Amino acid sequence: GSALGAIGRKIGNLLLPLAPMGRFTARWAKKIDSVLSPRFLTPPASVIFFVLMFLTSSFVIALETIQFHALLVVADYVKATFIISIAMLGIAIGGFLAFTLGRINTYVTMFFASILLFFSVILSYYNLINIAVLGFPYFMILPFIFASFIISSIFAKGNSNIIYFTNLVASGLGVILPLIMIPLFKSETSLIVLMAVPVAVVFFLSLRIANLIPKAVIAALSVVVMVQLLGFVGQNLAFPDRISREVFEKKILPEMAPIDKKNFVSNYTTAFLGRVYSLDAQTHTYNFASDAYDRKRAIYFLQVLGFVNRFSIPFVDKLENHSMVADPLHIPQAIFDSEIMPAAKLRYDQTFVLNNDMIFLSTQYKLVDGAYVLSPDRYQREHAKLLLGELGHVPFYDITLDLRKNGYYADAMKMYSFSTRYVLSEDSTLGRVEYSSNDDSVNMAIDGALLDNMDRFNGTFWDPRVPHLENPKVFIVGLSADGIAKSVKRLPGARVYGVEINPIIWKTMTDGGIYEEAAAHPYRNVTASLSEARSTLENSSEQFDLITLMDIHAGYGPSATLSPENFHTVEATRMMLKKLTDRGVLDYEEIILNKRSDMAFLKILNTIKEGLRQSGVANPEACFYVWKWDFWGGDAFRTVLVKKTPFTKQEIAGFDAWVEGCKATGNYTGIGPLYSPFQSYGNKVETILRTNGMYSMTQLPTNVGSQAMTTQILDKVSDPRDKDFVLRQFSFSGGRFWLSDSQLSATDRQRMTNVLTRAGYPIDFDLSPITDNSPFPFNVYKNKTEVTDMLSLIFKLSLFLLIPLLILLLQGIGKYKLTLVSPVAFTAVTGFGYMLIEIVLIQKFQLFIGDPTMTLVVILGGMLVFSGIGSFVSYFFPRYVTTILTALIPVLLLIYMGHLDGWFHGLGTLSTTAKLWASAGIIFPLTFLMGMPFPNALEVIKQKTSAEFGSLMFGVSGVFSTIGSTTGILINVTGGYSQSFSIGTICYSIGLVFFIYLMLRAGKKAAA
Repeated sequence: GSALGAIGRKIGNLLLPLAPMGRFTARWAKKIDSVLSPRFLTPPASVIFFVLMFLTSSFVIALETIQFHALLVVADYVKATFIISIAMLGIAIGGFLAFTLGRINTYVTMFFASILLFFSVILSYYNLINIAVLGFPYFMILPFIFASFIISSIFAKGNSNIIYFTNLVASGLGVILPLIMIPLFKSETSLIVLMAVPVAVVFFLSLRIANLIPKAVIAALSVVVMVQLLGFVGQNLAFPDRISREVFEKKILPEMAPIDKKNFVSNYTTAFLGRVYSLDAQTHTYNFASDAYDRKRAIYFLQVLGFVNRFSIPFVDKLENHSMVADPLHIPQAIFDSEIMPAAKLRYDQTFVLNNDMIFLSTQYKLVDGAYVLSPDRYQREHAKLLLGELGHVPFYDITLDLRKNGYYADAMKMYSFSTRYVLSEDSTLGRVEYSSNDDSVNMAIDGALLDNMDRFNGTFWDPRVPHLENPKVFIVGLSADGIAKSVKRLPGARVYGVEINPIIWKTMTDGGIYEEAAAHPYRNVTASLSEARSTLENSSEQFDLITLMDIHAGYGPSATLSPENFHTVEATRMMLKKLTDRGVLDYEEIILNKRSDMAFLKILNTIKEGLRQSGVANPEACFYVWKWDFWGGDAFRTVLVKKTPFTKQEIAGFDAWVEGCKATGNYTGIGPLYSPFQSYGNKVETILRTNGMYSMTQLPTNVGSQAMTTQILDKVSDPRDKDFVLRQFSFSGGRFWLSDSQLSATDRQRMTNVLTRAGYPIDFDLSPITDNSPFPFNVYKNKTEVTDMLSLIFKLSLFLLIPLLILLLQGIGKYKLTLVSPVAFTAVTGFGYMLIEIVLIQKFQLFIGDPTMTLVVILGGMLVFSGIGSFVSYFFPRYVTTILTALIPVLLLIYMGHLDGWFHGLGTLSTTAKLWASAGIIFPLTFLMGMPFPNALEVIKQKTSAEFGSLMFGVSGVFSTIGSTTGILINVTGGYSQSFSIGTICYSIGLVFFIYLMLRAGKKAAA
């Protein structure tokens, strides 16, 4: 020991000169250590909670809006609306999970929830483009579950008033984000952008890690993933502006036929797959035999066709209805020949009069400095991206290209079931607009429904949609991409006005680009504006000789369901009649594509007739002229002319001559009158118009799609004899089942009626007039199966979630002395009522404001933000003040219910901007107060039980908001908005009782 001590002293003497340097190093080491210490780099929990709540809450509302928009593209309004219930149900599940796992480390569980949230967004896109295969948006619930887990965990940890304020204000921002992202990025890329939110959540959670090394590693990985996401977004948005000469000349052009080939039929994909795969006869395997460029294309085609997983999530393979390829470079012969090639032929077959692909590529790409450079025209760039994307040269994620052709889209008559070339695909919050072309003409579709054809002709004088009037002043509701403006301008002395609501259509028809030219400048010499037509007409002092309404439904054709509208109502009819001159007519065009649209047409006739009656017309049947015609070889179109005074024989004779003139052109088929005041045709149109109050009808289906026959009839018929009976009466042709009702005996007709009624198939129709209180033209079935089936599923799932809640309540009776009963009851009834009131306010204010997009921002965003402010302000109030203010909510609801329409009428002459401010002012008092009770009740229950119960209450609110959102749809289409609002008011009144009881008990405890 002494020897070691001596050695130590000698070493110390040797190092003594270094002491000043050591002291200097120690001082700086101490400073560096203080900078890098966990305390310095770890923000307070309250800051992290605020940031995470803000990010995740805005994510939830933005995702819900984007998914709603995307579901309108691939499905219909009912399925799209269902995403509201899906989101609320996911929020409920997340709340219950957070309550269950609340005793585990909060940061760890939120960390894993964030990772799952990231991948669940991918799954939601998979669900979106495979909605026809899956039939239900199952995976779309996952992001809401994991996001809610984070939100409800924070509710348990922080002050409820401050957190609820952050939650609602961030949700208000989430309303605005899609309005920016959808037009800028489109829906699919917006989903990629939203994936940055869970990455950011992981980053901020990493800051709470005390150990510096894992903190730095996780934060760095988050930054790397964020950068990769940004790169992926850029890649998905990029245009093929520059292609190497080798690729263009050796990969792209060789697949194209000579430019002058006529009657060109191509399937590039089957030809390509046949070229790059060779059959090994011994192993019965197709082996890939080409270069890396072709391999990337081959895998892309297999991904889009569904034979290779495109999402790198293995278990989704199990959901496909066909074989999956384990190795895309070595494919079994049976799968390649019998499944892949037929699928490629179905998906990619194209038929053209000319080889438009070759013409386009040869004219729009020019060789510059050793590479082919694309034309700078923005529409040609979009065309090039869609073409080369569809042919696998520029793979990217896009709903339009990723959707697979199948029977679902054929039944819905959406453009995704047709062989066509997409030349433009852009998003707005009013729908996805797509232009397609097979030859010289261009077709326009909104959300997949083909609505218009653009050509270079200047309309026609003999247009079956445009009655002949001399020197007319015309207002066109919905100018569309070509529409009828050009034909209207052919009328002698016509002065034409009109509006278009979709900004994409407006832009392409007014910017002087190739599509305005392709449509022969339809808006030229038209006093046109980008606005909503009803509010524009209502606030106009002008009168018109012709007001046209050409198939202006919010939902179109077979995909039309229960979407609300503002023009096909009694009130709108009365308004338009006032805007007509004495000789003026309303001009409706309707398209009969199935039983639903046929009955909707009759319902609209009843609506117009009631509008005439309420306008003081004693004999409204004398004010109609109706006829049928078609472009396509049938008689699907209906033209309805309506005058506010009875038609004279001279006027009808003029219309008859117009009809005969159209017939003489040979351009139309199925032309014939359906109703005239001075003749009888013995059809159902005449029965409707000449019968008072014919609002009910029972009719058997004349044709049923294959899928509907299986899922809506045969699967629900329990007796095998009844199934055989149904199949015997229907004949199968062209992929549909056909029934000739007139050939059934009375006995068979009654039996068929009984079988279909027991199966729940709708055959009883409600043709009562459409009103602003229930503005649903396609709400024609008395049996609301499409909503009740959805509601039944929601009830079952909600009941499953409520079972553990009931157990907790029973436990709470003994443990907390009934503490849980009043907050749970309060949360349940107000959560239910809030959704009913929210839906009604959005619909009613849309009619007042006129712009659905701005309505969403001001009303939904305003409700969230103003409620958040109420939550924050109430934090500083004594409980008795909060209780008194909350008691005013039912009073205000009653005032709104009785006076809202009157306020709208009185403010109707304001400008759009003034209406936005007025709307915000109207909803502020109510929604400010509505933000107070929930966080205060939440804070009380957390104090009287434990913090985890904050998550539980958030889950309870989610469950009953889920039920409320779905029930609200059913109430709106059965009893109308007024009934929904009344029930919402009753719910808040009941909730108020529980809230007062809860506050009084909390006050007594505090006093004790």
